[in-house]
Amino acid sequence: MNHIIPALLIALLISLGCGGVPDSIPTGRWNYALLINGARGGNAVISNRREGETYIITSELTMNIAGMQNVSRQVVTETTEFTPVKIETSNRIKFPTGWKDIETTALFRGRNVEIRSGGRKTTVTLQGDFVLDGNYFAAKLIEGRFREGLEIKGAIYDPSIELDALVPVTTRVVGRELVDVAGTKRRLLHVSQSIDVIKSADSYLDEKGVMVKAVIQMMNLTVELILE
Repeated sequence: MNHIIPALLIALLISLGCGGVPDSIPTGRWNYALLINGARGGNAVISNRREGETYIITSELTMNIAGMQNVSRQVVTETTEFTPVKIETSNRIKFPTGWKDIETTALFRGRNVEIRSGGRKTTVTLQGDFVLDGNYFAAKLIEGRFREGLEIKGAIYDPSIELDALVPVTTRVVGRELVDVAGTKRRLLHVSQSIDVIKSADSYLDEKGVMVKAVIQMMNLTVELILE
């Protein structure tokens, strides 16, 4: 549960501007209400900023599921060419006996990844080309001008999903749809994404490209994000 926001939800907070499409990846910070199986279960904050020749994408979630509190944060650092640099995750879970903290850092040197967690270091070598859960897919959609039916495929590395293997990701532009958002019908741009067989996400963007609503299916959970 420490990483339910896929690349789509972090990277597609994009301004389409005046009915056109962007020519660069914007930066900013967005706040969302988080619903779990239809009930308010917390909140999420997503930010994307550029520092020199790197992008830093941060997602922060606060959840309460069946009385169990979970506070998680992930920071993805990549170059402006989408070369992996670092993934930092922290996860706090509240048990009856108190809080448990789990922190993991993955450092990239080409296909070699050094993973630090719980005072231990592990090095894995990945096979094949990959990116992180960052801005790559958004950049490809910009390049393709969000053409209906446009499909982008790739592989990401995320140690919270697979420690020593890549995970296939497919992102697709579905098109414009009339969508219910908190009881109001809005015509929004629908983009879908699947991450292997682990989870799928449907994001709905307004005329400026801002993600107004997202629906994530994962195991027996339906997680929704609503822009506040």
